Amino acid sequence: MPDTDPANPGRDTSAEAGARDNAGEGSSSAGPVPPVPEEDPMRVPRYLKLNRGLLPSDSSWSNDPNLMNLETYFSRDPEVPSLAESFNLDNLIPIMVKVDYDRGDTYLLTVYKTNNYYLWNETDTAMWAFRKPNKESLELEHVVELVRTETYGGKDLIQQYRSREGSWGQG
Repeated sequence: MPDTDPANPGRDTSAEAGARDNAGEGSSSAGPVPPVPEEDPMRVPRYLKLNRGLLPSDSSWSNDPNLMNLETYFSRDPEVPSLAESFNLDNLIPIMVKVDYDRGDTYLLTVYKTNNYYLWNETDTAMWAFRKPNKESLELEHVVELVRTETYGGKDLIQQYRSREGSWGQG
């Protein structure tokens, strides 16, 4: 019978144990088994799944996680630098992506369980936050519509930046 992870009985860990044994580090001295990428102890999803009505099928934007480069920009591995870490935005997850092979993919992002929304393009690497009008909250539906129809402008966005001292701000 294969070894299993006690926290996740459906996960076969026998190959991991064999790799440790072959490396000369007996399995008895091994640390805890790292979680698989889909698992998250904080219960933060890998991406924000939209209701079908928010994003028409003929849109150039997609909510398909297979197009979102999750392991590249949104890795849960603490050894891999992530987009969230780069901009000091904990629990940053993608909502939708516009794939563009010439100008780079553009992402609509959110900090999970907030009404903070961001645009980021992988080529120009600037992070833009959507401004909250009159200190009001932004609604997901409104931001998705602005981005999907590309009807936002300079008055709607403010750039996220890192100061020379390493602190974060907008401006």
